[in-house]
Amino acid sequence: MAPSYNETTTAEELAGHFPAEIKGKVVLTTGPSPTSIGATFVEAIARAQPALIILAGRNTSKLQKTADAISQKQPQVQVRLLQLDLGSLAAVREAAAEVKSWDDVPHIDVLVNNAGIMATKFALSPDGFENQFATNHLGHFLFTNLIIDKILASRSPRVVNVSSDGHRLGPIRWADYNFREGETYNKWSAYGQSKTANILMAVSLAEKLGPKGLLAYSLHPGVIFSTSLSSGLEDLDTDIAALNALDRSLGNEEGWRELRLKTDQEGAATTVYAAFEPALQENNGAYLQDCHIADPWTDTVKPWATDKVEAEKLWKLSEKLSWIDDALDRRRDKQICQFRILKKKMEESLSHFQGIPWVAQLLRDDDFITSPLPSRVYKSTTTEDRLFSATIKTPSTIAECLMQYRRPAPGSKPFAPKAIPTTEIRVFCTLGTDLDGFPGILHGGIVATLLDEFTGLILSLSLGGGEPGQDGPVTAYLNTKFVGPVLTPSTVVVSGRITEVKDNRKWKLKGDIKDQNGSHPHNSSLQPPTPHPFSSRSRTDQPTSPSPQKDAYTLPTHSPQPPPISPSLSPRPSQKSK
Repeated sequence: MAPSYNETTTAEELAGHFPAEIKGKVVLTTGPSPTSIGATFVEAIARAQPALIILAGRNTSKLQKTADAISQKQPQVQVRLLQLDLGSLAAVREAAAEVKSWDDVPHIDVLVNNAGIMATKFALSPDGFENQFATNHLGHFLFTNLIIDKILASRSPRVVNVSSDGHRLGPIRWADYNFREGETYNKWSAYGQSKTANILMAVSLAEKLGPKGLLAYSLHPGVIFSTSLSSGLEDLDTDIAALNALDRSLGNEEGWRELRLKTDQEGAATTVYAAFEPALQENNGAYLQDCHIADPWTDTVKPWATDKVEAEKLWKLSEKLSWIDDALDRRRDKQICQFRILKKKMEESLSHFQGIPWVAQLLRDDDFITSPLPSRVYKSTTTEDRLFSATIKTPSTIAECLMQYRRPAPGSKPFAPKAIPTTEIRVFCTLGTDLDGFPGILHGGIVATLLDEFTGLILSLSLGGGEPGQDGPVTAYLNTKFVGPVLTPSTVVVSGRITEVKDNRKWKLKGDIKDQNGSHPHNSSLQPPTPHPFSSRSRTDQPTSPSPQKDAYTLPTHSPQPPPISPSLSPRPSQKSK
C-alpha cells in the first residue's frame, strides 16, 4: 500500500521513500540559497545519492554555502554552481549557454524552477518588465526553453515550477501585465500574476512536450515565513494587512482565515513529491499542494491558473517578451539598448536635480511620476529631436532635463491604447548662458521653444506617442506672454496642461515657466516657496498641418538694458509637437 502524505510530511521523509528515483539523477535547482526551501530540497535529496546537483542563482557566495552544507553531510555527491540572474534575460541566456557547453553533463533529469521574489516594491527589470513577473516567470520560461534539449535527453525528464496558492491574488493582466509602469501597481496582485504564470507554464509544458516524455508540475509549498522569500517584505504587519485586504476584496476565504505556517522541511516536501513521485505520471501538468494533486473543490485552485487557453496565451506572450525567437534578436537588442539609454539618462538627471533642494522636494511629490525625456536621446538614424538631443544639449545650453507627469486619476480613460491619461506635466530644466539674448537673460525665442516643446509632451503621453517620423499633432498657433525675464544660469520648471479638447482632433494647452520664487534659484531659500511665473503661453495643436499662424510677443518687463527694436513678425511655419 502506498504511503499517505499530507501537510506535515517532510522533505527528508519523502527522499527516504524515493531512493531509486533519486539515485544517479542530475538535478538542477534555481534559487537554493541558505534558509530557502530550495536549499532544504537539495540537502534532503542529497541523502539518496543523485549523480549531480546543480545550484543556480544570482549570488554564488550564497550558493557555495548550500554546496558546503551538502558536501559536509554527503561528500560523495557532486555539486556544481551556476550563476543565474533570472531578472535579466541577457544573464539568463549566458547561464543557459554555459549549461549547454557542459560536455560532461549530457542531460538534466529534473529542473526545479524554485527561485522567486515576493511582494516587492515596484521596479522594472533591465528588459523593462515588472520585476516579479520578470524574475518569477519570464526568466524561468526562457531558461527552461533554452536548455530544454538537455532536459529531453533524459530518460525520465521532469520540470517542476514552485508556484503558490498566492496565484489566487490575480490572473494574467493581459492588457496591463506591467502595471502601467507602476501606476496601477499592487505588490500582491503582481505576485499573484507571477505565480499564476508558473502554473500555466507547467500546463503548457505538459501539453507541448508531454508527447516527448516530459512531465511538468507546479506546486504550492505552503506558507513559510522562515525562508529568505519573505525577506523582501518591507514591514511584515503592514504587508500582511495589505494581503488580507486584497483577499477580502476578491472574496477569498484566506482574507479571514488564520495562516497555517509550515517548517522548511514541510515546505520542501511537495517539491520532492513533484520531482520524483512515480504515480504522478498519469497527471501530467497537475498543480500540487501538501504532497497531493490539488483538488479545486477543497483546495485553492483558481480556474484562470489551469485553463489551457490561458496557458497557450501566456506561452505566446512569453515567447514574444523573452525574444526566444532568434529572428527577433536584432529588434530586441535595439529596444533593450534604447531602454537602457533612457534609464541611464534618467539616473544621471535625477542625481543632478536631487542636488537642487527645491527641485528635490518637488521630485518627492507622490502625485507625480518621474520619467526621462525621449527627445533628449540622440537618434542616429533620423534628424528628429536633433535640436534637443544635440544642438542645445551641452553644459552651457541645457545641461539637464527631467520630466514629471501627474499620476492619472483612478478610472481615467486614455485617448488611445498605450496612452497615459494625465492632466499635467512639468519639466525641470537647467539652463546655461549660451542661450542668452541679453546678458544673464534667456533669449525670448528659446523661451517660446521650451514652452512649445515641453508643454507639447503632454500630448505625447495623452495620445500614446508614436514611432520616430510618424505623423502626430502639430502646433497651429503659439501665443507667448512675457511677464518677467528668465535668468541664466538657473534651473526652472516648465509646466503644461490640457485646457480644452475638441473632437479628439484639436487640443488647447496652457503652460508657463517658473523658478522657485521669481529670483535666481541659486540665491533662494532651501524651502521651495510658491513658484513665480516667468512667462506663459497658450497653444492649439491639431493632427494635420494647419495654415501658418502669427505669433504675438511682448517684450520682457524687467530687462537690464533697453531691448533692441523688435522686427515685425511674419507668419511662421507650423511646428510638430513632441
